[in-house]
Amino acid sequence: MKYPFNNDSAKYGGRNGGASTNTTAKGTLTYFGVYARAEPIRMLLNHARVDFEDRRISFEEWGALKSQMPAGQIPVWEENGKIYN
Repeated sequence: MKYPFNNDSAKYGGRNGGASTNTTAKGTLTYFGVYARAEPIRMLLNHARVDFEDRRISFEEWGALKSQMPAGQIPVWEENGKIYN
């Protein structure tokens, strides 16, 4: 899915001339590939021009991952080896 909030500063113009203001390590958002709980998070991250990995898992993959997630729930944000939910 292509979002209108990308890093194309010439088209959308942003603060700092469209340069990313994120100086920390690249984070990963993990959720199912559906429009649900993580979609507002994705939209906010894209709007803020945060460079992140959008990891979309299938329902089949969820069975194996559930035990590794805090409280057995997603969406989760992973950054610098820490998992937040």
